[in-house]
Amino acid sequence: TVTSRSCGSGSLIHSQRKLVLTNYHVVGDSRTVLVFFPTYTDGEVEPKPRHYIDNAKTLGIRATVLAKSEAQDLALLELERVPEGVEGLPLAAKPVGAGAKLYSVGASGIELRDFSGTLWRLSSGEARARNRHTARFSDGQVIDAMFLENQKPINSGDSGGPTVNDTGALVAVVSNKENVRATGRENVYRDVDLTEIQSFLTGYARSANFTWDGPTLASGGFTTDAKSLAK
Repeated sequence: TVTSRSCGSGSLIHSQRKLVLTNYHVVGDSRTVLVFFPTYTDGEVEPKPRHYIDNAKTLGIRATVLAKSEAQDLALLELERVPEGVEGLPLAAKPVGAGAKLYSVGASGIELRDFSGTLWRLSSGEARARNRHTARFSDGQVIDAMFLENQKPINSGDSGGPTVNDTGALVAVVSNKENVRATGRENVYRDVDLTEIQSFLTGYARSANFTWDGPTLASGGFTTDAKSLAK
């Protein structure tokens, strides 16, 4: 996800409705953003940011910011189109506990000054705890939400990206990390918890007069509400 001044990450969570989930602090005051999906050559993902920027007219997909919550640090985007064959990332049926394996993919490898570097960086680690926390950013944003605390490293550009469990289901959204200088605590990373994601998405659906019907990865596999999709 790229705005005029910054970049972040996100995940497609509903392919039929063309919805992407990311952070509030990624989109900020922007009404539209440009979204890129990975492209592949001979089965290998293209990691060079310049490839996407140079081909923005064909690879970039404009998206409108539909909803956002400062306190939950979440935002929902609607794409103009979804690349053929791309499916939405399913939400997990329930939150994960301490010790669960976690994985994220983000854009922390990009250098905004010249769009060099590496995209689609993988980060892995384990969940440490789930707790409610108030985080304050230097720009004045205050987040008061349930977080999935973990030791999966993140950096600028990874914000808004998906955190999935070992079955590939979304359990959190990358958000922020502990201020080591202020607290002395290292390797504390905070992702917005699944419960906040569910609350945010169902709240948006209610305001838009439909029942949230995105995919969920339960014991039986992917599930959706077909009746809601027909609305």
